[in-house]
Amino acid sequence: KTKIDKYCSVLVEECDKMNKLIQELLDYSRLDIFSATLLISTIGLVIFLEKNKINKEPAEKTIKPAMR
Repeated sequence: KTKIDKYCSVLVEECDKMNKLIQELLDYSRLDIFSATLLISTIGLVIFLEKNKINKEPAEKTIKPAMR
């Protein structure tokens, strides 16, 4: 496999995981707005951490300068 093929397969796996998680979250129709916001923030953090794990780069290299 090429480097791009490996990256794409990891990306597909991660998207499948996120899709499953989002579907599970949608099943919780009784969530209040605070809980929903907290869960969405957690998903964002997991994506960020997974991205850095895949790239094996320090977090400061992946954060856009405008976000600092």
